Amino acid sequence: METLPAIQDNQVDILITQAIDKGVSVETLERLLAMRRELKIEYAKESFNRSMADFQSECPIIKKSKKVYNTKTGTFLYSYAPLDTIVYQVKDLLQKHGFSYSIKSTPDTQYAIVSCIVKHIHGHEEIHTLKFPLGKQTDIMSDTQYYAAAHTFTTRYVFCDAFGIVTGNTDTDAVKVVKTEDIEEYIKIIRGLLMYTKYTEDDILKGAGVESMKNMSSIDLRKLIHNLQNTIDNKDK
Repeated sequence: METLPAIQDNQVDILITQAIDKGVSVETLERLLAMRRELKIEYAKESFNRSMADFQSECPIIKKSKKVYNTKTGTFLYSYAPLDTIVYQVKDLLQKHGFSYSIKSTPDTQYAIVSCIVKHIHGHEEIHTLKFPLGKQTDIMSDTQYYAAAHTFTTRYVFCDAFGIVTGNTDTDAVKVVKTEDIEEYIKIIRGLLMYTKYTEDDILKGAGVESMKNMSSIDLRKLIHNLQNTIDNKDK
C-alpha cells in the first residue's frame, strides 16, 4: 500500500505548537484544532479512495465455482461464487491495501438487512447496506435456517458491492445462462426451482411489485434465482 505524505508536512501541528507558546486566544486555538481535524479527515478519505482504486485494479474476476443442478433432472442450471470462496481470493489483497471489514445484520421480520463496514488503516470507513425480502418459510426449515438462507445471500452481495468485486464464469457449459440476457431462460429456471419450495409465482410477483416476471430486470431475476437456491440448499441442513 502506497503511503501518502504527512498532512501538509505537519505544518498545522507546528502552528498549533507555536500558538500555544505565544499564548493565543482560546478561539484561535480552537480554529487551528478544527483545521487539523478537517485535514486529517480529508487525508483519510483520499487515502481510502486511492487504496480502493489500487485494490480494484489488482482484484481478479472471481470465478463462479459452485455449480447448481436441477435436483430432479440433473441438468445444469447456473453457477455462482460462494462467499467463502470470494473472501479467500481477496483477503490478501485487502490486507495489502490496508482494508478491514465487518458484517452487521439488522433484525427484521420481512427483510434480510446486512451492512458491510469497510475500514481503512488511515481511519476512513464507509458503510454499504443491502436488504432483500426473507420470502416465505417452508415447513421443513427451522427459523434459524430460514433466516440464514436470506442472510447468506445478502451478505455475499453486499460484500461484493462494498469492494467493487466482480464475479464471472468462463465455463463453456454455463454460457447459455450466464453470458446471455435471456429473460425466458431465467424465468424457466425460477419456475423449476419453485417446485422445491412453497413459493408460488404470485408470491414472487407480489414481492417484486410487478405483474409479470418478464417485467423484471435480468439482474433481479438472477438475484431471485440465487435466493431460491439458497432456500433449497439450507432446508435439508
